[in-house]
This record gives sequence, structure tokens and C-alpha cells, in this order.
Amino acid sequence: MADSTRLQRTGLIESLLPENGEKPFAVLTRTVIKAEMKARTPSQAGNLLSALRGMIRWMIDEGHLDEDDDPTIGLRSGKAKASRESGGFVPWTDEDMAMYWAKWPLGTEARLMFDILHYTFLRLGDAHRFGPPHLRQIVRKMAVQIATEKSRGSTTVTVPLHPQFAESLRAARAGGIIGAEVFTGKVVRGRIMPMNKKAWAAKFKKYAVLAGVNEPKKSCHGVRKARAEVAAYADCTESQMMAMFGWTDPKMPAHYIAQANREKLGSAAWRRSSRSIRASHSMTFCSCQKRTGCERLTGTEW
Repeated sequence: MADSTRLQRTGLIESLLPENGEKPFAVLTRTVIKAEMKARTPSQAGNLLSALRGMIRWMIDEGHLDEDDDPTIGLRSGKAKASRESGGFVPWTDEDMAMYWAKWPLGTEARLMFDILHYTFLRLGDAHRFGPPHLRQIVRKMAVQIATEKSRGSTTVTVPLHPQFAESLRAARAGGIIGAEVFTGKVVRGRIMPMNKKAWAAKFKKYAVLAGVNEPKKSCHGVRKARAEVAAYADCTESQMMAMFGWTDPKMPAHYIAQANREKLGSAAWRRSSRSIRASHSMTFCSCQKRTGCERLTGTEW
């Protein structure tokens, strides 16, 4: 579990303690949990349910509670449904990227932050700590290689160093904005030092808004989602996308591939039906076509 997730779940559990900390665990019934979830947004309710389930799983494993007495069994927060309906973070469009690139040229911190997200496909938790130690020479070619934060180091992402990203790094180095430990961060006594991911995300969002990309849900993750869509449209396989994006669950690439296939099939079907319509229309003749001098329009005129 990532430190940020652990901190979040600790806070959720502690929020219940002032009014319930001295009560026996038996009062934490399904009804009580459902009431607590109902008082929150679907996202907050989902996080609370996950935190409670983690705590209860520990209690069961340690013999403090029987598995059949788990009050969270069968509960749903609605978080997944709400995420599907809202679409979650919004992918960046080509127009968004063009505006950002036009505003922030090579050699600026803003441009380097975007290029890290765009060319490495990293999550925020990895992008904010990405630096020179994560560039490796593999089979005589430079590559990005980093153990992901979400997997607690058990999953490593390796992608080739894109030529345009290499150019961006050279420009940033020439501008003196690259640190020895991280490529982007905060300046402390003239040195580029790591910054926490929330601060990194806030800085990137500020640069995006200044470039005209100011929709609330267009953030760091939106750049990653856009790259996943491109990979799916390029017919990358589930395994290839899992390797590129550091996913361990095939459901993630399957979602993007299914979406791309659906749109491709829809476009192909439209083109085929359009050809059929044109062909059938061109064969629609005036009923008096054999009459000399008929001036009625045939189907070929539309």
C-alpha cells in the first residue's frame, strides 16, 4: 500500500473515533456503515468502505473477529458507478497539448513536467520523483526504468527514451533546471530537490491553466489517459499496455482496447453503410428513364 493511501485510510478511520472510539465494535453494524456512507459522496464512501474492509480483514486474520461477522459484506459504495458516469479524469486532447506546447517551449520547467508525463506514461506518484537515476542503458539504447510507487516497488516500468523527450531533457539541462536526484522539483538553496506529489500536481495544474487548459478534471492523470487511448488505437495488446503503463490488472488495458475497438467498428460500419447508400442511390432511376428528353433528377444528383 502506498504511503498516501495508508495516510488517507488512517484519517478516515480516525474521523469515526471522537463519537465512537469508546464503543464496542459490535455497534459498527451494516446499518451504521451505510448511514456513514450515505452522508458522503460516492468517492468518499468508497474510500471509507475500503478503509473499513482493510481494518476488518486485519481483525479477522488476527482472530479478533469471525469472518461471518464482517459488517461490510455485500456493501457497495456506488463509487465505481459514479466514476463510470462521470468518466473520471478527462483525457487531454490534441488541441490541449498544442496549446500547452505553444505556451511553454523547450527548456522551461512547465514543458519538462508535461514531457515527463507524455513520453513516460507514468502516474503522478512516479512522475514527481522521476530523475536521472531512472534513465538506464538497456541493449545499447537509453530507456526509462522505474519501480512504481503503486506496486510498492514490485512492478517495474521500462519504456524506450523517446527522441523528442531526449531533446526536451537536453534543453532543460542547458537551461539549468534539472536536479541530480529528480528532473523537476522545488529549488532549495540553488538545488532542485524532490517535492511531494500533491505539490507537483498543483504546479503542473497551474502551468496547464496558464496555457488555456483549464477544465477542472484535466490534470496529470488526463495526460496518462490520453496516452493510453493512443496505445489502444495503435492496436497495442493488453500485455504490451500493462508493461508500458505499469498495470497489474488486465481490466485496465481491456477497458481502453474495448473503447477503441467500439469506435473503430462504429466508424467502419458507417463507412460501409455510406458506400451502400451511395451505391443504391446511384441505381435509383426515374420511372420514365427510357423516355426521350426526360429531365427528372436521378439519385446520382444528391
